[in-house]
Amino acid sequence: MSQSLSQLRKFVSPEIIFGAGCRHNVGNCAKTFGARKVLLVSDPGVIAAGWVADVEASLQAQGIEYVLYSAVSPNPRVEEVMLGADLYRENHCDVIVAVGGGSPMDCGKGIGIVVAHGRSILEFEGVDTIRVPESAADPDSDHRRDLGRCLAIRDHLQPARTHEVLHRQ
Repeated sequence: MSQSLSQLRKFVSPEIIFGAGCRHNVGNCAKTFGARKVLLVSDPGVIAAGWVADVEASLQAQGIEYVLYSAVSPNPRVEEVMLGADLYRENHCDVIVAVGGGSPMDCGKGIGIVVAHGRSILEFEGVDTIRVPESAADPDSDHRRDLGRCLAIRDHLQPARTHEVLHRQ
């Protein structure tokens, strides 16, 4: 059997599923996790491309409620991660789905870290300081960081500095 680039691929910890058309299966994946309410993390460009609408339809088809968080800028900022974590808690979400490229993926991973540990994302800078509990869908990944345990977050108090969090386990 020949391999096709359109086949779904799966990474664990965090659970990352990507490939052509994977956005149409997000509802099934979220249901497997027992999701009752999803925090859907994306950005305006991905929304404009129509990918988020496909994910919303997939969640709706499975009867899963969701809250959309799209205040994600390129190289997401600390405050965007923290606002996303607040939204997750306020809406009693139980699963995070990030749709897009590096920025929504990094923001989603950061939100998962903050929610799981109840502390600022800045406290996790460095290597092996966290466990990552979220799921993400990336239909068009260009960056290998998107598919792993590393994320980069900008700090508005130190604009020239990017905080890196890496979890090797």
